[in-house]
Amino acid sequence: MSEASFTLFQNTVIGIEIILVADGIVLDSDGGMHGVGLMNVRAVVDKYDGDFAISCDREKFQAVVMI
Repeated sequence: MSEASFTLFQNTVIGIEIILVADGIVLDSDGGMHGVGLMNVRAVVDKYDGDFAISCDREKFQAVVMI
């Protein structure tokens, strides 16, 4: 029986106007890109048949990984 690992990454986004969250990339109103490294996380999660989810609201960004 294999063990699963669950990790939650969370960061505040106060003061940043989020316009788009897609594939782990967050675009803000100034044209900045955040979370580019999450594409690497997604690649590892996919390789090991895990689950990956992101969410973002006006206060926080969350990425959840389960392998």
